[in-house]
Parts: sequence; structure tokens; C-alpha cells
Amino acid sequence: MNGRLRKLGIFAVLLILIAGCTENHEPQNRKGQDETRSADAAIQSEGEQVDIQDTNDAMSKRSIVNAGDEARIVKAMRKARRKEKVTIGFIGGSITEGAAASAEANRYASLTFQWWKDKFPDTPIEMVNAGIGATDSYIGVHRVDRDLLQAKPDFVVIDYAVNDSDSPQLMNQYEGLVRKILQSDNKPGVLLLFMVHQDGTNLQWVHGAIGSYYDLPMISFKDAVWPQIKAGRIGWEQLFADEVHPNDAGHRLAAKFITDRLEKIYADLDKRGTADDAIVALPEPKTSEGYAHAALLTGDDIAPVSNSGWTKGKTMRFSPGWVADQAGQSIVFDIDAVHIGIVYEKSNNNQMGRAEVQVDDLPPSVLEGHYPASWGGYPAGELVASGLKKGTHKVKITFLAEHDPNSTGKQFKICALLAAY
Repeated sequence: MNGRLRKLGIFAVLLILIAGCTENHEPQNRKGQDETRSADAAIQSEGEQVDIQDTNDAMSKRSIVNAGDEARIVKAMRKARRKEKVTIGFIGGSITEGAAASAEANRYASLTFQWWKDKFPDTPIEMVNAGIGATDSYIGVHRVDRDLLQAKPDFVVIDYAVNDSDSPQLMNQYEGLVRKILQSDNKPGVLLLFMVHQDGTNLQWVHGAIGSYYDLPMISFKDAVWPQIKAGRIGWEQLFADEVHPNDAGHRLAAKFITDRLEKIYADLDKRGTADDAIVALPEPKTSEGYAHAALLTGDDIAPVSNSGWTKGKTMRFSPGWVADQAGQSIVFDIDAVHIGIVYEKSNNNQMGRAEVQVDDLPPSVLEGHYPASWGGYPAGELVASGLKKGTHKVKITFLAEHDPNSTGKQFKICALLAAY
């Protein structure tokens, strides 16, 4: 009976973390892989899971894509040695948030945070876990200021390799996120983490190009474990609760790869002279500065210039947003941006309809709120206009009468607006 109760408890935690969350969803109107995960699929199996033995640290060594410039991480460690407050940050999707871990303490972010606390027991160390399930680096570059950077982190792990979908804008958006973090107040050390889908895919090849350009430390869970999985020496189910979310053993292994790298930097701390700690100025952007200024705007940040029927209310993850419940209702915003996007609810509650978005006099696009999956849904981020002239643009959103035949189409919810220039 205890095992059944424990399983129900984990199920409740997962509904909070990943109900309505998946990785590799369809942002920016880009079709990703067809996935129909359920919350049940991410539940831990009963019984304690056995850690995978990393003989001679072979997998840990293989996980290192790039050792990178360590100066910023060294700076954070020396700050911790001086017993000054240090903040450790994480940003990504549901894996970062901790989906499929049986407890908060078993998440890779928490385990990495614990390493810092163990190494510097007399230092006040805080953690900000800015993981939000089913969000990608497109939403991330717009929310990083409010969700992470306001805490002034000293060390940050970025984890979007299984959240992002390839698109012409992706490298620019991801670079914008990286540069925002690198340029933030404490000039934090940044480590890129690349997780993996069950079919062996991720967006490491895109993210890694940005990481190499800035000479960032990079850790690949894929590079570490995939050869073992492909050879049949490790079963996927030993490390993962479903096709993408690691179980407790997987979270522990991800944390091991990160902290093994941190351990090496820490061990060499006294060998480094202060001249080695100089923070190198950032180069010019590899892509452009298109997302240097990016913001996520909820109902607390922007007001419509006209509104016929939409109500301000609670929306998924980002709130307050705006809700329509009658076909033909429209809402208009003036947004100062070059790139404009919408975050809206995609849900399987069989009530979500469609909305038309028109920016200035450009051809309109349609957002689909119905999500044909066996679990709740997620906040979808979609780019609706790009490469606009810098200045103010009119964005009109209209709730449509047409809807998916499997939904009643009774409502549509806007969670936030995305503005970048």
C-alpha cells in the first residue's frame, strides 16, 4: 500500500510540473516531432533506482563538448570562498524544472546546487530554478530578465537542447539568450547542457555553434550516454521515465557530469593567478543583436489600445493574460518591436478555439488553441512577425468562430506578448 501511495504522490507532483508540458513542441509555427506524452509516462517505477556506474569516469569525460573559458566560473568560486553571497541559476524546460524526478532534492538542478553548498558550507548560496516545462529558448530569451537575471546569478546552466525546434530564427534567439546572461550584472559563468530524445536527437549542433563562438563550457548528456544506449549496455528505461524526461538516476547522472567539470575547476583554483581570471570582452554577435532587447509582456506590463470583449484573467504559466469567449471579440496592442510573438494556451480540454493575429497590414496568421494530446497542454510561443522596421506596430488578435472539430472552441487565452528588437 505504501508503494501505491508513494506513486500517487509522485503523480501529483508531476501533474504540477509537466501537466501541459512537453519538450520539442511547436513554437513559431514550426512543426516538431509528433509527441503524445502523458503524465503517467513520466512516473518513476516503484523501487529504488540503481545508479549507472561511470567506470573510470568514461562517460563524464565523453560528456565534455568544450572545456571552455573557465574564468567566469572561477570568479564565482572565488567569490564563494570569500563567503560572499553566490546565486546559482538554471533556465530551460521541464527537465530543468525537475519533471519525472521523485522529489525536488533529486532534480539535477538541486543536486548541482547542493555541490556548491557542500564545497562552500560557510557561504550563503541561493538557487533560482527558472525552468518552465514546454518552453523553449524563444520564450526563454524574452523571460530571462524577469525569471532569472533579476536575482543576479553568478553561475548559470542553460538547458534547451530538447525543447528547441530548428528554425531560421533559432540561432539568433539562442544567442540572444546567451548574450543576455553573459552581459548581466554579475557577469556569470555559463555552462550549456545538452540532453537527448529517445531517438538520439537534440539541437546540440545549433546550440554548440553558439557555445563554441563564446568558448563556453558545454556538457552533453547525449555524447556521454548515447554510445552506451546504442550498444545496448544501458537500457533507456534505466535513465529515463519516458522518451525525454530523466528519472532519478538520469538526473543524478546529469548532475554528475556538471559537477565533475566544476570539481576539476575547483581543484585547479589555487593554481590560477589573478591574471588568468580576467573576463574576456564579448565579441560581436555571431548572428545579430535582434534579441538583445526582448521582453515578455503580461497584462501587468501592457494594456490594449482597444478591446471588444476580451477579459483580463488567469492564464497558464504567465499571468494575467487575456481571455475571449465570444467569436468576433478582438483586442489591439501597440508594440514597439522588430520581432513580435504571442504566448497562448494550447490545451486538450476540448474548449480551446482559434485566433487570428494581424500585425499592421501584413497577412494574418492563425493560432490553434486545441491540443490533441492525452495530457493537459502548454503555453505555446509563436513568432507572428519578424524583421519589422524598428518602431511601434499594431497587433490585432481576433477570436474566430471556426475551431477544431474535436473542440467546442468556446474560448481562447493569450498568456503574454513577446517583443524584441
